[in-house]
Amino acid sequence: MKTARAQWWLFVLAAVASVPLVWRRRYPVVVTVVVGAGTVGLALGGDLNEVTLPWGQLVATYTLAALSPPVWRLLGVVGTAAGVVALTLSSGSSPSLIGIAALPFAGAYALGTGARARRDRIAMLEERTSRIPGGAGGVDQHGQTCPCAAGRVSGRPP
Repeated sequence: MKTARAQWWLFVLAAVASVPLVWRRRYPVVVTVVVGAGTVGLALGGDLNEVTLPWGQLVATYTLAALSPPVWRLLGVVGTAAGVVALTLSSGSSPSLIGIAALPFAGAYALGTGARARRDRIAMLEERTSRIPGGAGGVDQHGQTCPCAAGRVSGRPP
């Protein structure tokens, strides 16, 4: 049975693993590191045994992939992989479970990458649209606005 002091540390580590998510969009790298430290602390203390997935760390991983520059994303992937391997092996689990343990993090990272790509594509299309006279459509030879004339106005095919 755990003592009251051990339970108190459990709440502190749980707070470290979750509260920083409030600032995840503003400071994605720092939040990912802090949440990771809290998650590692909970795992090493044996307090994640009842938790199916470390949801806070998955959200932080998604945000890191979606909002961070490439160098930080690479460091985040390396750090996450090292953490998953170390925690899987330190818990006494079989090394064959490393892939299963890493799968949710790979999924969170892929979703974050997809969100970043979508946001970049939307920004590119908005910028392209702003260069077309008359907004999203063009003006044909009769003064009519139509989307099909956009290619002729901008010099590109529709």
